[in-house]
Amino acid sequence: MSRHELCYEILNAHNLGDDCTRTIDVHANPDELAQLDREGYLVREGLFTGSALATLRDAVERLVESEWEQHRGKAAGKRSWGIILRHLMDKDPAFLELLKYPPILSVAQAMMGPLVCLRGLSGRHLSRRRAAGNAAAPASARGQSSHTAVVFCAAQSRRTDLFKQSE
Repeated sequence: MSRHELCYEILNAHNLGDDCTRTIDVHANPDELAQLDREGYLVREGLFTGSALATLRDAVERLVESEWEQHRGKAAGKRSWGIILRHLMDKDPAFLELLKYPPILSVAQAMMGPLVCLRGLSGRHLSRRRAAGNAAAPASARGQSSHTAVVFCAAQSRRTDLFKQSE
């Protein structure tokens, strides 16, 4: 994953003294940021590894288990594209760590400025294969592989007069 730095000048800096800049170590290159601006999404393969990945997988599986019956009732008789897990940060503390995860936060700050905050987290859990005779059970119950895409929503401060990107 390539990186670069962006520097922001804090405007209207009443109590900051001489330190009126903020530098962000952005975990994406300028072309990736342009693609995010143009397309509205940025795919980061392999963003999580090791124990962090295991913790997030376990949290998703717990949520799939607890929300599967509700999903199954809504999808009865319809083709399902997976279960959408909403408000993840409210449902499992494992997702709270993502609020300050530099590869995510730095990209949001690069796109929206240093005063951004992550405010929403949803995921779509897709099963890759269906187990014969038991397609209604969650993936973990059938031992099948699955894929979870997580979507982050960010909010920008309404005060755009507080900073500008330095040259």
